[in-house]
Amino acid sequence: MHKNTIQMYSIMIPALGLTSWYSLMHGALAPEKLMCLTVRAGYRVCSVTDESNLYGLPELVTAAAQYDMTLIPGVCFKETKNSRLYAWPLDRDGFGTLCAVITERLCTGSSLAVSLLSHNLHGLILAGTNTDLLTRLREECSEHIYYALESGTPLFAHAQAAQQAGIPCLAVVRGCWHDVKDLDRLRLLDAIDRRCRVRDLEKDWDTHMPQLITADEAHSEFSAFPEAVHAAEQLATTAMHAQECFSPVPVFPAYCTYSDAESAQELAHRCYAAIPHRYKQPSQAVHERLAYELRIIQEKRFSAYFLVVQDIVKLCPRTCGRGSGASSIVSYLLGITHIDPLAHDLFFERFLNEARTDPPDIDIDFPWDERHAVLVKIFEQYKDHAGMVADHCTFSVRSAVREAALALGYTAEQAGRFTEQYWYRNTLPEDIRYASSLLLDVPHYIGTHPGGIVITPLPITYYTHLQMSPLGFPVLAWEKDGTEQAGFVKIDILGNRSLAVLRDCIDEIHKSNAGPAIAWNDNSVLNDSHAEELIRSGHTIGIFYIESPATRHLLQKMQRGDFEHLVIASSIIRPAANSYINEFVDRLHGKHWKKLPAMVETVLSASYGIMVYQEDVSRVAIAAAGFSPADADRLRKVLSKKKGMLEQYRAQFFEGCHRNGIREADAAALWAMIESFRGYSFCKAHSASYALVSYQLAWMKAYYPGVFITAVINNGGGFYAVQTYIEEAKRLGFSIAQPSVQHSEMHYTVSGTTIRAGLMQIGCIASTVLLDIVAERNRAGLFEDFFDLLARTAPSYETCRILVRSGACDDIAYIQKKQQTLFEQPEQYRLNRPLMLWVYYQWKRHHGDSSAVLTALPSLLTYGFADYTNQVKLTDELSMLGVLMSTSYADLFYSRAQRYSNTHSMLPFIESDRLKQYDGVEVCLLGIKVTAKEVTASTGDIMSFYSFFDRKGIYETVIFPDTYTQYREILGLYTAFLVCGTVSYDRGAWSVIIHDIKVLSRLKKCLYE
Repeated sequence: MHKNTIQMYSIMIPALGLTSWYSLMHGALAPEKLMCLTVRAGYRVCSVTDESNLYGLPELVTAAAQYDMTLIPGVCFKETKNSRLYAWPLDRDGFGTLCAVITERLCTGSSLAVSLLSHNLHGLILAGTNTDLLTRLREECSEHIYYALESGTPLFAHAQAAQQAGIPCLAVVRGCWHDVKDLDRLRLLDAIDRRCRVRDLEKDWDTHMPQLITADEAHSEFSAFPEAVHAAEQLATTAMHAQECFSPVPVFPAYCTYSDAESAQELAHRCYAAIPHRYKQPSQAVHERLAYELRIIQEKRFSAYFLVVQDIVKLCPRTCGRGSGASSIVSYLLGITHIDPLAHDLFFERFLNEARTDPPDIDIDFPWDERHAVLVKIFEQYKDHAGMVADHCTFSVRSAVREAALALGYTAEQAGRFTEQYWYRNTLPEDIRYASSLLLDVPHYIGTHPGGIVITPLPITYYTHLQMSPLGFPVLAWEKDGTEQAGFVKIDILGNRSLAVLRDCIDEIHKSNAGPAIAWNDNSVLNDSHAEELIRSGHTIGIFYIESPATRHLLQKMQRGDFEHLVIASSIIRPAANSYINEFVDRLHGKHWKKLPAMVETVLSASYGIMVYQEDVSRVAIAAAGFSPADADRLRKVLSKKKGMLEQYRAQFFEGCHRNGIREADAAALWAMIESFRGYSFCKAHSASYALVSYQLAWMKAYYPGVFITAVINNGGGFYAVQTYIEEAKRLGFSIAQPSVQHSEMHYTVSGTTIRAGLMQIGCIASTVLLDIVAERNRAGLFEDFFDLLARTAPSYETCRILVRSGACDDIAYIQKKQQTLFEQPEQYRLNRPLMLWVYYQWKRHHGDSSAVLTALPSLLTYGFADYTNQVKLTDELSMLGVLMSTSYADLFYSRAQRYSNTHSMLPFIESDRLKQYDGVEVCLLGIKVTAKEVTASTGDIMSFYSFFDRKGIYETVIFPDTYTQYREILGLYTAFLVCGTVSYDRGAWSVIIHDIKVLSRLKKCLYE
């Protein structure tokens, strides 16, 4: 009888002090594993009280539901190593109080007592080990204050302390690890956090790390304290459950003070008023589509969302609305998006449908340098009601290898070498392999999502806690998926460099009266033949979204540059679709294919029977297998999130196809295409929105190439580094002038066929110093000579040295001796770079007295003062500007490559413009590294695609695993190579399959990565 009672009693005891790995750097267990272990240990109620945060709450709620565990939300505030305070909310208001307390701790660092006592604590259950703090809390809130009797500690001593203070006890079963591997992970994380070696941790370190015990063991440990166990059981029945922390309906504020009906009326009014601005002759289809969308939006009570987003867009006149929201005519009419969903057959149901319960998701891109100001305005307008979505940054393979090596006692240099070997983990020392495996995917720190922002009707701390980002914006506790799970409506406010490129091009054309320019979001460019031809040729370096090597290669294979085919090209480029890309190109060029059932071919007619867009998954599932729109959308989400009941949908799909008379082989072919959308893929509306920007930039490059490439460089480039865009400018026929204190602005400028580098390219000097030079020149005119520069700007020695040796003073490399009498002839003394530094030294030494310098200068000029060699100047240029401008890398290494080829190879040495003449032939080429992409081959080994350039332009290469293993290290260390391989032609695109590589450069630095 007694034994049975104990067993029943032990099942009831809750585990209230568990720790997951979201106690950043102090937890070992993933939420799913923690719930699994807790259920196995015999508990049915638990609380994961991570240290001062609720980061893991969404994952914990999901895992608890999976294991039928009752989860109570909670937090542990750690004061000292052995002093903790636990907090559990009783209700929704208590949860808001808990979030507010955590926010104050994370944002201000105030003491725990101050943070707690500044809030109403009646909605919280508190238990701690500091009797002084507990006594103060009881004075503030007499109920729900306990002394925490923690498992694994001296319970009798603590119970006695609680009794003396008159505070009731609460049994807190702790647990932060289960097996030795977990303990090793904890030890490693603690060493990394302390920036020390694992072996330097205290000898008794593990005594402070409580192991998860079973419910029976917990009952045995607390058997002498039944009142503490009873208090824990009461807490388990009175505290709120974790799923109640999240809203079952979307969390979003009303628009102004409008009711839902008033918001719907205002939305309809704005849309109908905008029709004449978007459509010159609106068809009946426009009105039908608008009425349909407005009905669904109103039924879903999302009208206020569209009005708020439109107000945000109005904060900046230059935006690009994208994502599935671009398939909405409401978004188009409001100016949130700029691509006509009717003209381009964009699938609205991918964005919103009658069966969808979660809120819409609209992404808005702003010019990268205007986004911050937009965010500031948003947070001013919605003060205390807005927050940025978090990014739960985990240990990647590289960071895991590096941090593990340092914690194990390897030097920083050794850790760096190991990090470079991370792809080949079997070559790493055994201790690093084991330690780094413990770190993979473990949360490391909290970052900020690139653009996600949420706005709430009540103060945001009612829903989640906050912390401040480095830029000063409040960041909520959860990342993208957790934010959605919590019921928040996310708006993505993102920075896009290419929108700034387009803006700067338009502004420059207007300012210089260079000719006609397109307007912002001008759709007329979609019919421009010059832009279309540029895209068709694949000469798209610098053009947003379509400049990567893979996309340029695909465009060359397609030989199509019209808008609809560009949208297909930019969507089908995704890793999982590789097997369909060549099939698509073949069909595009006339290959006949086995037709799928008519209902499917109709859906996929525009893409030649191949699924390209995310919504194709839903459309095919509906057409072929009779899926409901809701099930079809859920299938799409399961694929994109790489998790969920995919097998269940597979069975449903095959059953539906069979029911509709589709043969099993055809159903299998369709399902294979559906599975290619696992992970990364785009909807058509997203690609169409970006393709419009691509077309506008292609128009700019076709008509104003100098203005275009200058704007690209000024805005930080795109897919490539600055050197690639400089080489592209030269290919387009422009000469590059180096930075000059006499003629350069801060940014690059173009005049005729010359592009002048901006002073911004001198990266070793603070921008404020360079801005002062430009401001002084604008104030008082050009510098008369080198002396005038020194007198008017008073540079430090280091600044002067960098300006001189970078070549920025070459335009004023003289001293103009002024006339002393009417009959005296003026003289000009020419200076080389070492002489300029000598002049500076003498000028500084004589406190700015130029006469002392002029006295000694003529004799120095007479006897000669040797200039730096050309090699030194090139080294200085590379070191101080980060790029080569005065010459081309290809010109610099061409003769060396030719000699090396003649000496070490019997293969023909060619340039990349002659690849077409050598199809299937082994050749040698000069190769200056541009960019690289490592991928996993079908064998599981690593191979790579490298882009190189020579004097004629960029060419692409393939390096298969065996060759890549041999040459990977030197490819990472050096810049210029003799590339030997077989020329390969594939459907209109040329590449080289590399067999051998010889190093040509001595520079152990790559400018292109």
